[in-house]
Amino acid sequence: MGLMMLRPLLMARILAPEEFAWYSAGLLLSSTFSMLGALGLQSMLQRQMPMNLIVGKELAASVLMIQAMVVALVCAVPAMGLGLTGLSVVGLEAEGVMIAILHGLSQQLFVLATVESRSRGEPLRFSLQNLSRATLVVGGAVIVAWQLRSPTITLLVEGLLSLMVSWRITGKILDANSIRFRMLFNLAIRGMFKIRWLDSLALMLVMLVAFALTNLDRWLAASWLSTSQFALYAFAWILLTASQSVQSIINSSVYPSLARRYATHGRAASFSLAASASIVFLGFGAILAWPVNYALSAVISAWFAEYAASRPLFPIFIAIGVLRVSNFWSSYLIIAGQERLLLLINTLVGLGVSLVWFTSGMFETDGKNLYLQLAWFALVLTILHYFCALCAAFRFRR
Repeated sequence: MGLMMLRPLLMARILAPEEFAWYSAGLLLSSTFSMLGALGLQSMLQRQMPMNLIVGKELAASVLMIQAMVVALVCAVPAMGLGLTGLSVVGLEAEGVMIAILHGLSQQLFVLATVESRSRGEPLRFSLQNLSRATLVVGGAVIVAWQLRSPTITLLVEGLLSLMVSWRITGKILDANSIRFRMLFNLAIRGMFKIRWLDSLALMLVMLVAFALTNLDRWLAASWLSTSQFALYAFAWILLTASQSVQSIINSSVYPSLARRYATHGRAASFSLAASASIVFLGFGAILAWPVNYALSAVISAWFAEYAASRPLFPIFIAIGVLRVSNFWSSYLIIAGQERLLLLINTLVGLGVSLVWFTSGMFETDGKNLYLQLAWFALVLTILHYFCALCAAFRFRR
């Protein structure tokens, strides 16, 4: 995961600021597509597979995994079609849109393929899967970016390498369980109508609204700021990318543990684990906040002088990152079957803060300070969402 967090820093070092802005816009569109979560089947798989494996339902778990992969592929086709319409998205033209969607699909398939190792409670195997992908993707991306200075081809190479790793992991899972892919694919297609699509779509909406909460400021920055200002904002946003990566790697162990505790001991035990994880990582984050800010200032002075103007964003983004790393309340609510309540919380928080911010004229400022207003907007969204999710989790702790 450290290698993947290093990747945007390396790109910022290799590419010119304008090229880095394009690369960051591609990553934004890629991650946006990933938030479809195979129409919610990703969240359903993450919640259901640990429970299925506990009771020995290996085949049912594998079928759901393949179903999620098929749906992700189907979703990618019309999304790539956006590029053929000539529609420009966050400054990306047709070719860039299609490559960014392919990149997002590769990320999606990798997440789905690695749910199995996390669900079995095997963090070492999950880490090795991440390491193999990170080594290939970062190595290939750095070589291509260094030689060609092309953000487009760099994103394409990253996507193709991730697809290759995902295919290899899926094949190993099926071989280990002695399941033939053709048989499993047929079962997956025939079982599509048996999926609880209302639950799946509710989980998808939770993911989409949660993504909107965590990325709305970045979308606004990509749309409103100049190319040079967005490069600064995207550079500082590496902090939030890193925090989300850290939360993801931690949650890869915590989330299946929450599901197993819920299945075997009930809500109270699952809530206790979520609360412990949240409090511990909130404390660690608060302790490390100042040293991290100091270290980042030193790194920028030494190696990234062209991004020095982004320094005022760091304290704000560090605070956001600490809250996001320590937020396991949302995971607990999904495990406890309260995804509709979480969707309501996310929607009300997003709409409420956005309404206040827009109507109060917070964004009506000169271009020099607009990126700071966007950062404060993201912080207020994060604080309010954290508090509301905590209260809801406490309400349904038993």
